[in-house]
Amino acid sequence: MRRLIIKIGSGVIAPAGRLDPYRVRALIEQLDLNDNEHVIVTSGAIACGTSVIAADSAPSRVIRMQAAAAVGQSQLMHTYEQLFFGKKVVAQLLLSSDDFNSPIRYRNLCNTLEELLRLKILPIVNENDSVSVRELEGAFGDNDELSALLARAIKADWLILLTDVEGFYRRNGHEGESKLVRRIARITPRLEAECNGKGDLGRGGMKSKLRAACVATAAGTHVAIANGSHPNVIPLVLRHRVGSYFPPHRGKGEPNVSTAEATQSASTQKTLHSARPAPADASRLSAKSENAVGLSCGREPASTNEALMGISQGVRECRKQPDNCWPRARARLPR
Repeated sequence: MRRLIIKIGSGVIAPAGRLDPYRVRALIEQLDLNDNEHVIVTSGAIACGTSVIAADSAPSRVIRMQAAAAVGQSQLMHTYEQLFFGKKVVAQLLLSSDDFNSPIRYRNLCNTLEELLRLKILPIVNENDSVSVRELEGAFGDNDELSALLARAIKADWLILLTDVEGFYRRNGHEGESKLVRRIARITPRLEAECNGKGDLGRGGMKSKLRAACVATAAGTHVAIANGSHPNVIPLVLRHRVGSYFPPHRGKGEPNVSTAEATQSASTQKTLHSARPAPADASRLSAKSENAVGLSCGREPASTNEALMGISQGVRECRKQPDNCWPRARARLPR
């Protein structure tokens, strides 16, 4: 049984700024609910709310976006409940970046998702736009990066990013036509520089999708960017890798490591690798005594290395002249 995360963009289910239930139904009918586990990450709350409160275009003020999200989320979830009726019990999760930065909240999130999937319940996830300004300003990039973090959290086999284009396009030369890239094994800054802008209703764009692919593939998840309006796009992605496909880089990552813990771990490793190399004699001394001595992370007193060198020199002299060992060793210590 495969575990899939399906991210549905605003341009897929609300192409004209209004929720299209027929498009949502078409996507749900493509899910193999018996043989696979699914988590749906859905956008569209702001688009739905904007149509309900009769705004002429996508709201620009944050307070108006929050109001539209509060109204639209209810309509969006009601649509999913109706379309899954008789097929699957669904659950709603509204998340913010704090749920991934706090180790305790992240662990609770992982436990909740695992229990829902164990109970054969389909989680439907969205950003908590109605109360969180950070998400509205692009903390998750229109659910793209949120879906990647979820893929890492539950060790998903696949992350399928459904959008309103065929995949990632790359221009041939300065004036050449854009060409769809079918397979991307490595995401480089040059690829990100070639990304275009974002949609009118969505807050993501191709750059956020590349970042999401980078996070998910590093955790061992297959990733695809595909056109959500195509019939049977989800089965075609799984069987034939349609759209733009990103192969995983390694095995499954650790699910219970929050973003904050992962960042702290990476920072610690960087600090350790950037430390100055220990003097040869002192390093041999610490290794032989099986002690972990912090020699040079930039914060120790300047005399630390000098003291260790003195002790090392004293030890060598004690081996040569053991009768007068302590006075010689003490004389090597810095005053």
